[in-house]
Amino acid sequence: MDKPIAVVDTSALVSASTRRRLILAAQENLCKLYWSPWIIAELTRVLTVHWIERHGTSKQSLITMSKASKTMMTWLTTFFDIADPKPPWEKAWPALSDADDLPIYTTASRIKANFVVSENTRDFPPLDKLGRHIWNGIEYIHPQEFLARLEFEEDET
Repeated sequence: MDKPIAVVDTSALVSASTRRRLILAAQENLCKLYWSPWIIAELTRVLTVHWIERHGTSKQSLITMSKASKTMMTWLTTFFDIADPKPPWEKAWPALSDADDLPIYTTASRIKANFVVSENTRDFPPLDKLGRHIWNGIEYIHPQEFLARLEFEEDET
C-alpha cells in the first residue's frame, strides 16, 4: 500500500498527546491525514467546552484560549488536508446508530481513505472475518493501533 490515507475523527484529536503523535507521523511522511469542516467544528466545540470547564470564562481566560486555539489550528492545518463533502451523506453499515458519524464515513468514502482514525470505538462497523472493523474498504481504527501499524515510534530525545 502507498502511504495510507486517514480521516481523523474529532475523538482522536481531543487529546493533545494523540494530536501531537499523529502530526509527527504525518511529518515523518508515514501517512496522509484528512479532516473536514464537520470535524473542525466539532473539535472546536469540544475543546472550547473543555477549556471553559477547566479555566472559566474570564476575559483573560478567553484571550488565552483564543491564542491557544489559533496556535493549534496553525499546527494542524500544516499537516492535515481538508475534504469537504456535502450532504446527502452516504449510507453506512446498518447498525450505525449515530447519524452524526455519517459525515465522517462520507468524508472517508469520497476521498477513498484507507482508515478512519477514531477513539469512538462503539460506533465502528462490525468486525470482518479477520477481526477488523472494515466497511466498504475503509478500516476504522483506534489512534494507538493506527500509529502502531505505521510503526511510528516517537523519538524521546
